[in-house]
Amino acid sequence: MNKCRLCLQDRNLCQSHIIPEFLFRPLYDEKHRCDLINCSPQLPKATVQKGVREELLCEECEGLLSEHENHWKQVFFGSEAVKIERVGNKFIGLDYAKMKLFQLSILWRAGISSNFFFGKVNLGQHEERLRRMILEGRPGRAWEYPCLMSVLLHENEVVSGCIVQPMRIRFAGHTCYRFVFGGLLWVHFASSHAPLSEVMEWVLQEDGTLKMHVDEFQNLRFIREIASKLKNAGKLPSQQRKAS
Repeated sequence: MNKCRLCLQDRNLCQSHIIPEFLFRPLYDEKHRCDLINCSPQLPKATVQKGVREELLCEECEGLLSEHENHWKQVFFGSEAVKIERVGNKFIGLDYAKMKLFQLSILWRAGISSNFFFGKVNLGQHEERLRRMILEGRPGRAWEYPCLMSVLLHENEVVSGCIVQPMRIRFAGHTCYRFVFGGLLWVHFASSHAPLSEVMEWVLQEDGTLKMHVDEFQNLRFIREIASKLKNAGKLPSQQRKAS
């Protein structure tokens, strides 16, 4: 038995995913393998078969995070059980608590992970605060640890087959962590003060609305080299469509 990183109780631990395993499925080859894309050339190449996971959480805490994960999955991958209205680039009718706690859990899990792939995520004083918010089911106000989310497109199709190593960046005067997974660019704010109002307009709101930018995958400077690697591997949507 070891200490669960969320409830801090001595319990048997599960193999916990940092990023949900279902988001790796578009990347798998015929042997259920995929290569992780590193932004740092000094990091080793890694091949995984069930996503990135390690012993972090007990079964009860795994179930707690799964509730938030399932709501996010239903919203963005379609489900009759979740009725969400979409008007242009705005989603209406989201469950603020579940969506926000899912965002927080991704950032927190990346911060506590010992896997080299998440080595650039160092939350410092924010790690314990995030742990307590997640454990207690407190999503906080919209300005507390908000997250910008942008849809990534290639030839008008979502680029779902790409998970990129999270990196620490400075954005709008804040320390942030940039993720790419699930066809989205995620920019998590990890600071104690609220972002500017121009930023807050584009984060999850407490009334359950969310506006998202749409970005052309290959136009993002940090991702051009990655896009080239994906093109060579036949992982871009248009190439997968032609192959089928």
